Parts: sequence; structure tokens; C-alpha cells
Amino acid sequence: MFKSLITLSLFLMGSIALYGQCDERIKPIQNKELRYQSRGEYCEGLYVSKVSAQDLTLVSCTQGYFRFEDKADEIIKVKANTSESAYILQAVGIPTGLYYQLDANLPAEETFSWKANTVLLQQPETKKPSNIGLLCTNGAIGLKQLYYPAQISTAYKGDIEGKIRLTFISSAALSKVKWKVIGQTETTYYRDGKSVRARQPFALSLPEDLPEGRVVQIM
Repeated sequence: MFKSLITLSLFLMGSIALYGQCDERIKPIQNKELRYQSRGEYCEGLYVSKVSAQDLTLVSCTQGYFRFEDKADEIIKVKANTSESAYILQAVGIPTGLYYQLDANLPAEETFSWKANTVLLQQPETKKPSNIGLLCTNGAIGLKQLYYPAQISTAYKGDIEGKIRLTFISSAALSKVKWKVIGQTETTYYRDGKSVRARQPFALSLPEDLPEGRVVQIM
């Protein structure tokens, strides 16, 4: 059954109310090395399934594609594309059944670095960069939540492009996806391709000349 219309507005770019470093809502797995836990200045690991009730969920917002190398010494560096406020970085597993999460609270303009070998390179599913979403937000809730495109630096030398990429998951199947940028020309864009199955990730690439502070409305 297709859902005919789902609307989500994203404010892309503050004071911030930072949450605790680790997400207390999720239950870590029992594996002592790979479980979701504090790892010093951040929390990372695998956890037991949790159910999301949201119709449409943004799981990644990046400047270009997220890529990293399958090497023991790989260091992933991420910085929010903003200079105005502190921010929260979260990495999540995208496919259904991949329960991975990283959380870090960061000062404005700080670049966060973590070792891919600690967790990501230990599982076949998390070794695939396309299975991992990155989100940088101001930590607010509802209409006050801001998203900053994540700028990524790794050992990967291939072309990652430079467009802002938004990746979503819908709890219901969608017959079509359209979106527009509020405050610009408000042209309506349509996602290329067929319909979207429930829980199937789909991505949108925003115009390269998109000004900071625009609202993207997904319909």
C-alpha cells in the first residue's frame, strides 16, 4: 500500500542544549568490544533493535558521498558545515537490521576524528560506507532543529562529488517523491526513478548553488 503524501521540512544551515554523550534510549548488544558504549570523547557501537514511529526519517545529510577505506589505520574526519554554533554529530546504520550508532557533542568549528577500525571495519555490513548515514544537528527538537551538511575527509581518493545529499527512510511505501526549496524559486523537483518501498533508503541531491539557511520541503 502506497502512502500518497508525506511532508517533511528541513532547515539546512544558535545556542544549543546538548544532550548526554551516550544515547540512553538504546540497549547495547552484549559483545564487550562492539557494543554501543562510551569511547572517551564519543559513544559508538552496535545495539539491540529499536522501533521508530516516524513516517519519514532523515538518516544522512552530507556534502558529497560518504566513503572510507577498509584499512586498519583509516581515520574518518567530519565537520559540520557551520561556524555559528556547537553541534551534535550522529552516525547511524541505514539498512533495516543494521543497528549501529555513533554520538558526539562538538564545539563550533571543531573537526571530529574517529578510527574506522574500532567498530566500522569489524562487521561486513558496517564496512560499506553506503550503509552509514551522517547527521550534524543543533540538537533541538521539532521546528527548531537545524541540519548542517557533514563535510568528510578520509583516505578515500575517488570522486565523492560536492552536492548536498539527503538520505531518507519512509515507514510506508511511496508512489513518488517530490521536493522544493522554500524561499528560492520554489520550483518543485521530482525524484528520478520508480516508487520507493517501505524501509527502502532513497537519496536526493540538492542544487549546488543552494544558499545557507534554506528550508527543504519533502512532499
